[in-house]
Amino acid sequence: MKEIVSVAVVGAGAIGASIAVRLKDAGKQVIISANGERKDRYLKQGFVVNGQQHFLPVRDQQEAAPVDLIIVAVKNYSLEEAIEEMRPYINANTIILSL
Repeated sequence: MKEIVSVAVVGAGAIGASIAVRLKDAGKQVIISANGERKDRYLKQGFVVNGQQHFLPVRDQQEAAPVDLIIVAVKNYSLEEAIEEMRPYINANTIILSL
């Protein structure tokens, strides 16, 4: 199995942001998928995880490229939107993990 290097996180709430920061700290190339106001807010304010502020790359669908792993960390009523959001990150080898 190929090593996972690049990761996109769809849903950067408490769980998604925590996992994204841990993966970044483990040396993975992590991006947060977000559009519009959420993207602007994440770029300006970053994410607070365990009391520390972290800044991660944020990409929208127009800037997306396929990744090795997509982590979907959204509530069930947001899954349809998340599926559309993650399409540009998927290729034949992409693994999708829904939390």
